[in-house]
Amino acid sequence: TTPCPACEQEREEWRARQSAEYGEQNRRQRIAVNREWACIPARFASATLENYVTSNEGQRRALSFAQAFAENFATVRESLIFCGKPGCGKTHLACAIANHLLDSGRTVIYTQAIKMIHAIRETWRDHSKSEIEVIGRYQTTGLLIVDEIGVQFGSEAERTQLFEVLDGRYGEERPSLIVSNLSPKGLQECLGARLYDRLMQNDSACVIFNWESYRRVAPKPD
Repeated sequence: TTPCPACEQEREEWRARQSAEYGEQNRRQRIAVNREWACIPARFASATLENYVTSNEGQRRALSFAQAFAENFATVRESLIFCGKPGCGKTHLACAIANHLLDSGRTVIYTQAIKMIHAIRETWRDHSKSEIEVIGRYQTTGLLIVDEIGVQFGSEAERTQLFEVLDGRYGEERPSLIVSNLSPKGLQECLGARLYDRLMQNDSACVIFNWESYRRVAPKPD
């Protein structure tokens, strides 16, 4: 018998809807997994580019850099550095970038420098994961955010481990986002001239946060 054209079209439309629903379900599951692996701090889980408050030119400039970095991430090959005074919104803006990328299906890892070094060194005691495996995870994620640069260093070995992660990303043209309360000069001294020079190559930008701390000007509850 000849199939009914109307019935066949209905079946095709049903299959298309099922495929679309299945694809959307998979996409949401991937985003949920990626978000769990990203380790965004609970305080900044809802940070967005839209709810970053700007009241001066420096804040507007920082937001502009963050927006450009996030919205053009598919073509970004260089890194971004946020440095300057504490309490100026550096971590909020870094996590806003992370949330933007996670919502689009990309992978991100947020970590503090000392925690990353501890995770690498933990493999020396716990052999369920190798040092190469842990370093590789940091090197291959879509965006690596390393916060609190300048707090971690107590030895040259720690600087070497940080260099291995960031230099590996540099070699594969994977961008990193560096967050520090140090000045650019202090950050260069902390990281070493060789790594700082690579992070600042070509179109990389160092955004200075030098306004009053949000924590000091935030209104107190009644």
